[in-house]
Amino acid sequence: MVRPSSFGRGSPRSRAALLGATALTALPLCIPLGLPLIADPGSTAVGASAARVIAPLAVAREEDLDFGTIALDLNGSGTVTVMPLGGSVRYGGSAQGICLLACPPPHPARFAVRGEPLRSYRVTVPPSLTITPPGLGSGNAVLIDALTIGTASQRIGDSGELSPDGIDSFEVGGTLHLPAGAAEGRYTAQVPVIVSYM
Repeated sequence: MVRPSSFGRGSPRSRAALLGATALTALPLCIPLGLPLIADPGSTAVGASAARVIAPLAVAREEDLDFGTIALDLNGSGTVTVMPLGGSVRYGGSAQGICLLACPPPHPARFAVRGEPLRSYRVTVPPSLTITPPGLGSGNAVLIDALTIGTASQRIGDSGELSPDGIDSFEVGGTLHLPAGAAEGRYTAQVPVIVSYM
């Protein structure tokens, strides 16, 4: 004989059991709904900016480029080349150096450089220039080209490096071209020299 269950549909125990079951099965559905919603705050960082100011370059002229006293054969042309770092001199064509005790020997231009220790620098000179005796027109100008740079720190080349004390020096040589019939006189010209950090 089948007895009616004591947990019948209308009994209090049956209702409690059903309510308990309902609560247990509904619990997983309630957990996600109960979690707080958090927006992604992102990520932040702080950078920095910096600058370093170094000592400016200073250049001082110590000697000018001098090709010495030169003689040419009658109706002859010639060249004079003065090299930096040692000042060796080469004569070409009919040019020849004549220098007694009263005249200075040929020599390159010399410059002293001061700036930030152990920094590299570059020297820039024009590829060529012309020089004219005072009181004479531009038709008597002569050409200087092949301007060559030599630094004490790097020898031949247009770049140098300042010492731990922030000093160096460089010299500038070149080639003077004298045409036939060049006018007598003292030829002079300004040679622009630019020195900059590398």
